[in-house]
Amino acid sequence: MMSAETSTEAAEPSFSVPVVAHLTVHVTASGTGKKKSTKKETKTKEFTHTFSATKSNYMALLSATLEKHHIGNKLQVTEH
Repeated sequence: MMSAETSTEAAEPSFSVPVVAHLTVHVTASGTGKKKSTKKETKTKEFTHTFSATKSNYMALLSATLEKHHIGNKLQVTEH
């Protein structure tokens, strides 16, 4: 006999694919003047995610992206 949780997962279509996330960050460059300049750096990370059509799954994708870029402790994903 299957549990309700297992049958719900089977009824919900999902697929697993690799994700390549590019994150552009602005880094303060060290300078000698009073005005500090910034430069752009692009960081690329790759991970696998199982997609399904739920809000919680989308939030999990966003959280995984932040965690892979090591900024999950600075930013937080919410429903709003």
